[in-house]
Amino acid sequence: MILEEIKYFQYSFPLKSEFKNSSTSIKKREGFIISARDEFKNISYGEASPLENFSVETLKETENNLQLITSKRIILSENIFEASNQIKELTQLHPLRFALEQIFLNLLFIRNNKLPDVLSGKNFKKEIYVNAVLGIYESAFIINEIKKKFNLGYKTFKIKVGRNNIQDDLSLVDSIYKNFGDKIKIRLDANGKWEFNEALNFLENLEKYEIEYIEEPCFNLDNNLKLIEHTRIKIALDESITNIAQAKQIIDNSKIEFIIIKPMIYGSIFDIIDLINYAESKNKFIIISSAFESNIGKSALVLLASLTSHTYAHGLDAADIFSNNFDDFYKVNNGRINFNIDFFPPRYDL
Repeated sequence: MILEEIKYFQYSFPLKSEFKNSSTSIKKREGFIISARDEFKNISYGEASPLENFSVETLKETENNLQLITSKRIILSENIFEASNQIKELTQLHPLRFALEQIFLNLLFIRNNKLPDVLSGKNFKKEIYVNAVLGIYESAFIINEIKKKFNLGYKTFKIKVGRNNIQDDLSLVDSIYKNFGDKIKIRLDANGKWEFNEALNFLENLEKYEIEYIEEPCFNLDNNLKLIEHTRIKIALDESITNIAQAKQIIDNSKIEFIIIKPMIYGSIFDIIDLINYAESKNKFIIISSAFESNIGKSALVLLASLTSHTYAHGLDAADIFSNNFDDFYKVNNGRINFNIDFFPPRYDL
């Protein structure tokens, strides 16, 4: 495969309202959309958007590396594993690896009009359940937003916790259960807010509720793993895992059942496909989650989520938080995304 022409442009989408978690806030999302044309004049798009406070890379570093890549004529093997290594040699930056693998994978579908070898024989889910996500806001606002989303068919809600006063978080959880009971599933995400004893205190007060899991209660990986021995509430890991090899070690050597993967942060789409297969062979669950990408990046996340065999909801509900966006080919309807591999990848006209 020859990428004869590579171009890019930068986007900046403001959020409808500021999104807050325990450690940061997001007012806008910026990144790069990359287009590439192969020797048969097929055009494909990928997204490279580092997320501030989560990605190792900065926007400027990504653009500097991108400028070097666009000056080249890139030849890639049609063997996915060889191509993945070639892309890794082109760039070590995770968002750029994500974008180039997205472009490559899309072009394989377009050129061959069939599934690439790495996906051959896979079962693709036609319905992908999605969780709604709510940042750190006033309790009344959150209750009202849950009501709106519940009426739209959402059944799973991810609530950001980690306020300065733990009692405020506990009061919010109590209020949610008083209003909704077991009609919804609740996930909590502290984004590594607490020390071990603070997290343990919080979890002890949650024992009376049915929580699907809590993400990253402690900022320290060892403390998150230690918590498993002291609570019945399931612990999920996200940002404290930094690479695929570490994720596999956690799967092998801990009681962790849920690992949250933000593909834009990890970089390699093909490594994540391998991780999904590996986790499921060990009866563990990979949850695919947005890093607030645009709808172009989201399309690759939807494909990855379709490859998981479990029915837990994925974190793919970011599209509506932006004031503007690219066309959304995978809108959430009744709390789920309808997916048909026969129509992948979506065709953008930018």
